[in-house]
Amino acid sequence: LNIVEGGASGSCGDARMVGYMEAKRTLFVLRWVVLGGQDDLLTVMDGVCGAGQTLRQLAGEGSGDQVKDRAKVLEALLMVGLDLVAHHMDAGHGADVATAA
Repeated sequence: LNIVEGGASGSCGDARMVGYMEAKRTLFVLRWVVLGGQDDLLTVMDGVCGAGQTLRQLAGEGSGDQVKDRAKVLEALLMVGLDLVAHHMDAGHGADVATAA
């Protein structure tokens, strides 16, 4: 979604802006339609897929067993979130916002 890098000028800038807006629409659909805006799903998907965090990092602090237990829950949530996104994409929606909304 970064359109600032390298600057934007002329039609290249316009194409970047169109790509940026399409990416924002797709992200909106994935977050609010496909994942239903569920806090736990969004947290784990944003953390792992967006920010590159590990499940243990997302599980936070605590005793070893507490972190492991929370990481297991987060792993299940990640699997559900990825399955929902994959199903949406496999159903032919891809980045088509109109069919998902």
